Amino acid sequence: MYDFLLTSTDNMISVYVFGTWNTFNALANPWINIMLALYVVTMGYLIWLGRITVTFADLMPRLFKMAVIYVLITNIGLLTMFVYGTFIEIPASLVSMLYNSSGENTGSINANMTLIYDQGIEAAQNISKKAGHNVVLHIYSLLVTLLTVSVVMVAAGYIVLGKLATAVLLALAPFFILLYLFNGTKSLFEGWLRQILTFTYRHTEARHASHSAACI
Repeated sequence: MYDFLLTSTDNMISVYVFGTWNTFNALANPWINIMLALYVVTMGYLIWLGRITVTFADLMPRLFKMAVIYVLITNIGLLTMFVYGTFIEIPASLVSMLYNSSGENTGSINANMTLIYDQGIEAAQNISKKAGHNVVLHIYSLLVTLLTVSVVMVAAGYIVLGKLATAVLLALAPFFILLYLFNGTKSLFEGWLRQILTFTYRHTEARHASHSAACI
């Protein structure tokens, strides 16, 4: 059940993020081309008039940064490799490698939520079977069941909310990466980056904790 929930969330996030990126590229690429062309032409004109004094050493890093950002935000393949991979695939693979889980995708990690639930319920059932007429053991069995259900529900909810928040921010990646070009909007990109790193860390930490519980 929990494996299905988390796997469905991963699939939904993938569809949402890539769909948003494709829509952004279709709608924004012409405007981005025009804006960057105007920016380069205007800067070149002002330099030619002598209103802006800039050395070749200062100009080249700006042009290089512009070229890198332009190629990145207009290429879905590069966005997938460097952005989606960094915030979605690498954290799951890292947890998987750290705890020697089978496979490198999120499926093996997601399955641990169901494993934890099954192990907890099985332990509670075994206690109940051996309890006989011992009321204390029956109460202990009930507590183990309640603890298992509540812990797994909270962990799964925490992971899902973290992944959804990451997905929303990730879908806006091309827009915020573009803002990094200009000094006036660079702080917005930095705020977006800090926020997405926070959400990525939180749901990765929850995965880590759930996997540790499964190993125990």
